[in-house]
Amino acid sequence: MSPFDDQRGDASRKPVSSRGGGISKMAIGAAIMLGTLVAVAAVMFFWRKTVDDPYRTLEPFSADKYFENPQSLTGNRFRATLRVEGDLGWKEGVGKLMVFSVEGDSRFVPVLVAGGKLNISFSKGQTYTANIQVQEGGLIHATDFKKN
Repeated sequence: MSPFDDQRGDASRKPVSSRGGGISKMAIGAAIMLGTLVAVAAVMFFWRKTVDDPYRTLEPFSADKYFENPQSLTGNRFRATLRVEGDLGWKEGVGKLMVFSVEGDSRFVPVLVAGGKLNISFSKGQTYTANIQVQEGGLIHATDFKKN
């Protein structure tokens, strides 16, 4: 029998209890980190959907108003969700004349895609969000596209 038997017993019990407390502290810390990561991800998601959206300040395009009186919309900029319906041709230095349908309306609208946007490969049925402007005579000019 050793004179240190009593102390060894006490010493062996302390680490077990402190280890158990350490595990629960680690679990709480991990839960806090996970919650923080989820909150940061949510903020980033909403930031990209709202503040980072270049179309957020534009009024939605109304096909009804356009077909009723296109001249009343001349010069105004809009945000439109467009579906590719066809390609009418292109002219160098001018752009590509396309036919789109507007979200929520089955009628077709003529859209002139500016020369700088000709690098986009439009295929029938694809949808885009676009920055559009109604020009003289009712022709719509698209200055920016984002594929949906």
